[in-house]
Amino acid sequence: MGQFSYKGYLYFDATVRNDNSSALPQANNSYWYHSENMSLLFTKLLGINSSILNTGKLRGSFAKVGNDTNPYRTQAVYNIDQTVTLPYTVASISGSLPSFDLRPETSESWEIGADLGFLKNRITLDFTYYRTNTTDQIMAVPISGTTAYSSKVINAGEIENKGIEAQLNLIPFDSENFSWDLGFNFTKSNSKVITLHEGLESISLGSLWTASVEARPAKNLAPFMAMIF
Repeated sequence: MGQFSYKGYLYFDATVRNDNSSALPQANNSYWYHSENMSLLFTKLLGINSSILNTGKLRGSFAKVGNDTNPYRTQAVYNIDQTVTLPYTVASISGSLPSFDLRPETSESWEIGADLGFLKNRITLDFTYYRTNTTDQIMAVPISGTTAYSSKVINAGEIENKGIEAQLNLIPFDSENFSWDLGFNFTKSNSKVITLHEGLESISLGSLWTASVEARPAKNLAPFMAMIF
């Protein structure tokens, strides 16, 4: 981890990390990831401290994050049932076919934003635009029952998520004995399936009554939008 600052208006942070996971195959069990973050207090750089705009900061960041999976998803193992009332131990084969070449999940995300303060910070505005691409997602996808298994663990594909977040805070009244704060939040997020594992046209994500929820390449997942006052 490293940190750098210059004259109180430019800041830069960076991290580098390596994980080794026994839940992944030996050939893929070591993976690196990192993050970088930079912010510029432009009001201090330009000497701005007016009664209208008193705080202004621009920021941007990039992060790459790795992730492994649960144990025993890359090996054919038995499940031991110790709840049965029998004089002997009962073992069964897992219903999910393991994957011997599983790779770690990887998420790459970047965001840009601004923090602004007006009228001695009685009005503050925070705005962020972000995008995240997750590749090699580890999922158990359904397969033909003729294989004696119901699903197989694979690196399923890539999903992109992007959106905006905004927060507005107001202090309409502030005195020694009474203060009134107002806060407004807005969030909008869109997810899109970029690619799936070779040979897959769709992946079932579940069902609701008689409707099936599926992930399909080049299709958007359900968008999300929220406003909080």
